[in-house]
Amino acid sequence: MAIQQIISPEVTEPAAGTWSNCLRVGDTLYIAGLTARDRALAPTGGGEYEQAKLIFERIRHLVTAAGGSMHDVVKINMYLTRIEHREAVWRARREFFEGAFPVATLVEVSALAQPEILLEVEAIAVLNQGGRPVRAVMDGHRASEFVVAEPVVTAVPVEGGRGAFPVRRVYCVGRNYASHAVEMGVDPGTEPPFFFCKPTDSVVSNVLDAVAVPYPPGTRDLHHEVELVVAIGKGGVNIAADDAVRHIWGYAVGIDMTRRDLQQAMRQAGKPWEIGKTFERCTPVGPIVPIGDTGELASGHIALMVNGELRQVSDLSKQIWSTREIIATLSRLFTLMPGDLIFTGTPEGVGAVVDGDLLEAKIEGLPALQVRIGPVSQGVAA
Repeated sequence: MAIQQIISPEVTEPAAGTWSNCLRVGDTLYIAGLTARDRALAPTGGGEYEQAKLIFERIRHLVTAAGGSMHDVVKINMYLTRIEHREAVWRARREFFEGAFPVATLVEVSALAQPEILLEVEAIAVLNQGGRPVRAVMDGHRASEFVVAEPVVTAVPVEGGRGAFPVRRVYCVGRNYASHAVEMGVDPGTEPPFFFCKPTDSVVSNVLDAVAVPYPPGTRDLHHEVELVVAIGKGGVNIAADDAVRHIWGYAVGIDMTRRDLQQAMRQAGKPWEIGKTFERCTPVGPIVPIGDTGELASGHIALMVNGELRQVSDLSKQIWSTREIIATLSRLFTLMPGDLIFTGTPEGVGAVVDGDLLEAKIEGLPALQVRIGPVSQGVAA
């Protein structure tokens, strides 16, 4: 599938403090990072309503530049810092789309990457629809072969603005560092590593700022787990370990956010612990670097800091299963495909985080990943 980065023209409303990362994957246009900030309030007349209208105008500009129209916009996500802004932003959206609006809209209150950001907007447009209407009208119906809104492509940016990596599946390796297995109360000599999966749409990225991860509901023990992420560029089954590197497209830094208390409770009860590993925005991933730039990453420093304090530190060479062995083993159980991501396990030092914490994950040779923990999500879907 062709991936194109659209280089947007200069922002024509500098007072709005907007910027954007606009990517095209096939016929899907992904617009991220449109923001409204405190410093823009006075020049625009004051208020989130005016700022939201400027952002919607920016979306129109980018979609038009890609050869589409606002009729092609199928999804809008709006993240607010304060619940009292919700009605003003909702009114701006309703007026801008003149009674017809994208079939899928999310308004969520959560901490954003920087304190001065009041509003952040993402948009999805599907181009080349042959004249079919692809937006909802007020009764919520739309003309389509689908009976509900189709999922959109989840993508991770490639380092240096070189496009985006569309995500198909997310595989994870559990207890792949002996010291981490021990801190979890497990003997790595008798219990080898194992696999589990996370939802594709839990993957979140941000090029310019920290990734915002709201503190999930149902837990009092949210943990960080820094990991090397392998991006698969060539599929296959029964892949030999010696050939595994040829299937790697690139690498990234990832954090497997975990509701540890729920995971441990399910483990002790002998039940699947998906609720410990899966929730909204639980899988932040940094920009992917092609393997041609990095070479094979079989060793190298891996670390995670919380508010500048070192929590996790190790070396990739201490993995129980190497990346080659992980790919070979997975390919005997599943058909690997381009777009798959593999989280390869976390070293010792995992620990709890709270609202307001800033996480910084690093792996030698890769761009760092920052995550800001926000308050418990108060998302409202429409």
